[in-house]
Amino acid sequence: MFARLSRPASRLAIGLAINSASRCRNPLASAGAALGTALISQRWACSGNNDSEVSTGGFRTTAGLSEKELLDLNKEAAEAFEKGDFLSSIEAWEKVAQSKHHTPNSPTLMSCLNNLACAYGEIGDSRRKLKLLERSRDLVQAVYGADHPQYGMVLYNMACAKEEMGLYSDMKRLLDESLVLHEKRFHPQHAKVGRVLLLLAAAYGHLGEHEAQVRTAERAYEIVKKHCGPEHLQTTIAMLTLGRAYGAAGQVERQLQLAQAAYSIQEKRLGPMNPQLAVTLLEVADAHRANGDFYNQKTLLEEAVEVQQRAFGRQHTLLIDTYIALGDTCGQLENDQAQAQYYFEALKIARHRCQGKHILIGKAAVNAARACLSQGDKAKAQALLDEAQSIVERNVSPEHPLSKQLRKVTKELVQSSPCT
Repeated sequence: MFARLSRPASRLAIGLAINSASRCRNPLASAGAALGTALISQRWACSGNNDSEVSTGGFRTTAGLSEKELLDLNKEAAEAFEKGDFLSSIEAWEKVAQSKHHTPNSPTLMSCLNNLACAYGEIGDSRRKLKLLERSRDLVQAVYGADHPQYGMVLYNMACAKEEMGLYSDMKRLLDESLVLHEKRFHPQHAKVGRVLLLLAAAYGHLGEHEAQVRTAERAYEIVKKHCGPEHLQTTIAMLTLGRAYGAAGQVERQLQLAQAAYSIQEKRLGPMNPQLAVTLLEVADAHRANGDFYNQKTLLEEAVEVQQRAFGRQHTLLIDTYIALGDTCGQLENDQAQAQYYFEALKIARHRCQGKHILIGKAAVNAARACLSQGDKAKAQALLDEAQSIVERNVSPEHPLSKQLRKVTKELVQSSPCT
């Protein structure tokens, strides 16, 4: 994703123009266009077992396939990705990546690796995603050099993967390097610089450097607003990023004002029934939470559920985060029964839509464990925490918010048990 909402899994994206070589929703291989159309990362499925290591070697050899067959495979993979059939897209792109037709520094191979990284990211396998991007970075450096915009784009996308894994210092380091390169090759007010700054603001937020987060978000907002206009969809993404920065710095009223303004622009531009609004509703709801207004938060989250169900059905993965947020809100309102209901519903969807060690299962399991603990079912809570631990330790660092939540709930379970 390029410029994103910092809420895990529920994110808007600022996309780049998609060229024929890289047709993913996250066109990582494109070094071309500037800020494009805002869209939702719609995870129609997150199935897949991410227990194994990155392969590009686990499928049938494609050494004997013709160039036309490889082009057909690439098209098949792109179409599968757009339909949300990520496992099929992975299988096809893996075959393309293994082809002996590639030259050692093939641009086609770079695009294929980046598209594979997109697909593995969609099924929650950030480790594979990062390894593929690292391989692509090496190819880009060999072909274009370390001062080419394409190299800066790969660094940016590696930073995205680092964020997903909770490796925030690495994330910032990569973005600092990407920013220097973009400022050098373009100019400090270029739209591509604004894109890097938006993610850099998130990195500062993860590291607790909130003054730097605000400064960076303010600079990014001014660049995007100048480039796109004050009421462009891309500008609303920058507004939300700036609002979160203000909230992190304690200026929660400004956070709410910006979130509401961004929602109003999106509603006017997209229409009140557009499913993208559900993601922004979560942002507005979170701003109400920051201001201590849990009743309005709950109302907005319930509205987001209706929008998501109407657009995607009752089992879409986007609902997982919404139900967890609703559970959190019900907890603040001291409605333990409703809290447990929402947490269990989130886990039900995660188990139905995801397989293997997907991080969404781990996240839902931690919150379901909280519900079990509040109901006095310590055995079930322990089983869920054990499951979550096996997922969390595999996918993210100890600094990731989910790792911290897992430790907190585990401590609560231990403290609730009688001493032996």
